[in-house]
Amino acid sequence: SRPCRMPIIFERDQLSLFTAGKATYTGIGGEVINVEPGMLVHFRRDWTGELVVHQPIRQVYGACSGGSGIGVTPVLADAARVPAAEDWGPVPNPLEGEPRTSGIVLSKDGQVESGIWICTPGKWALEVGRDEYCHFLAGRCTYTHESGEVIEVVADTAAFFPKGWKGTCQVHETVRKVYLLR
Repeated sequence: SRPCRMPIIFERDQLSLFTAGKATYTGIGGEVINVEPGMLVHFRRDWTGELVVHQPIRQVYGACSGGSGIGVTPVLADAARVPAAEDWGPVPNPLEGEPRTSGIVLSKDGQVESGIWICTPGKWALEVGRDEYCHFLAGRCTYTHESGEVIEVVADTAAFFPKGWKGTCQVHETVRKVYLLR
């Protein structure tokens, strides 16, 4: 079959994790982004160009207002396996264990930030400081809201935690997630 072509513009920042297919995004300035499964792309607001789908794509994404829309589009291949670039240190004041975090900041522009977060087993109290969209790539953990609501997380779970969410996080098996903060 012939590739499907269509114009595209991102009116808000969008963090996309591609899980199937192949496509090419070509920006009006000539930037070319070839996507395939496992790629993580942070399209900034006002990114404009053409999308050519070579094989039907499937993606999970989060979108938000913010960002400047200026500069090269941040792309990370093999998001599920790329090693963490930075050790972000231990979780402060753990309730159980010695959880430690690491990760990669893919993009940071004002209040909008995206990347990969990795955490080893342990438990701690949590208050979310900014809205957070996340998609878990590996591991297992439990979020328990102060109201008692329990969210069991395994690989391929997508979640949204609004600013002010309070409760606990218990990582049972090291987790890896992509995140978008606003």
